[in-house]
Amino acid sequence: MIRALLAALGASMTLFPNRILRGYERIAFEDPSEATAKTWLPTAIRTEGVLYVVLAVVGGTAYGAFVRLVGVVGAVVACVPRRYLGWGGRLAYERSGELRWREGFVTAVRGLGTLLVVLAIRSVRQGKKADSENGAER
Repeated sequence: MIRALLAALGASMTLFPNRILRGYERIAFEDPSEATAKTWLPTAIRTEGVLYVVLAVVGGTAYGAFVRLVGVVGAVVACVPRRYLGWGGRLAYERSGELRWREGFVTAVRGLGTLLVVLAIRSVRQGKKADSENGAER
């Protein structure tokens, strides 16, 4: 189920990077009109989307490594969401110091980080359980 959601998210990002970006800005910033994304950002969103689709479809070791990475990033996001958003803002936006994050968005980002950690732990546990069951069949 998680892989199907990842594939759907990736497909959306691949096909509609500008819509994804505009939607994000409307949700994330107090005044979206102040947000000037760097010119490469839609291409980066599209590339990330392609990566998500590939990982979801291929699965295996690459997907497992991705899940672990997402869990680590989720832990950072859950612990320091403003710092994480500030870093991302500096990376992706012109005049990032002028951007103001919506307070509810910061809270939602913290919750998303926590969710990513939980999903990563669950996925790793399920993988270990499947490995041990497959080993018992031999």
